[in-house]
Amino acid sequence: MHKNGLKLGIYQNLGRRTCMNYPGITGHMKVDVKTFMEWDVDMIKLDACFTATTTLNKGYINFGRLLNQSPKPIVYSCSWPYYQVHASQVHIVPNWDLISHNCNLFRVFHDIHPDWKSLLATIDFMSDNQEIFRRITGPGSWPDPDMLLIGDSGLSFGEAKAQMAVWCIFPAPLFMSNDPRTIDSKFKSILLNREAIAINQDELTIPGERIFHNQTMDIWRRLLSNNTVAFVVLNRQNDLPIDLKLPIEQVASIVNNTSEIQVFDVFKAVSSSFHIKLNSLNWFDVHVEPKTVTFLRMQPLTII
Repeated sequence: MHKNGLKLGIYQNLGRRTCMNYPGITGHMKVDVKTFMEWDVDMIKLDACFTATTTLNKGYINFGRLLNQSPKPIVYSCSWPYYQVHASQVHIVPNWDLISHNCNLFRVFHDIHPDWKSLLATIDFMSDNQEIFRRITGPGSWPDPDMLLIGDSGLSFGEAKAQMAVWCIFPAPLFMSNDPRTIDSKFKSILLNREAIAINQDELTIPGERIFHNQTMDIWRRLLSNNTVAFVVLNRQNDLPIDLKLPIEQVASIVNNTSEIQVFDVFKAVSSSFHIKLNSLNWFDVHVEPKTVTFLRMQPLTII
């Protein structure tokens, strides 16, 4: 794997059996972690099927301590809060600070499926709980809304762009679930969009925030480095486009010391941009097709 420029990840379960009834890690945790180190594993996803929610805090902390003995960093992906938030019997309010301190990324919602309903449900959960997640998002601590479905059967091109844009604005880990040998070129172009990836991995690591929501659309804003901002406008409707006048104050209040800004459409060519003089307009037009997004990045053009 490493010789081919790839990273090696592995799955295990905190319990006696995994979700698919393979042997879990309970009873031989130290031996398994030692084996993973010998295999030069780069990431471990630790699930928690069939495990009592009351034991999760201790179990995930103990496993993390063993991982920290590795001579090289190993990314630790936890399902810890998911089984507490969505428990069917014993409900436990997650200790988010504890989870953030011990896990590098952590699943928080149900498994995502390649359809618009599932995608919206995941987006809504993340956004409805953004005050929790924004507080604990940063280097080494990433709430995980699950994998990218881009290139899998079930999502349209527009829906795939919507997932990429919102995952970048959160920001969320970008794990592909497709077969890279057979992916269609148009979906591949979404996954390889350098502008989108740069927004996802912006060095300030300030999380995005949903600033508007109703049954028709959602709007997110994310502050980026170099006095730049990203916007996502999501059209939730199945068959009607949206034409929106976005208040320039949403930008002017955060793009300081400039009289003009440049607006880039992330999913179009770099040359697809326009300028706005902040003193001459108080809004600009945004068009969004059904079941997709318009993904914009804005930066100062003229410094006062």
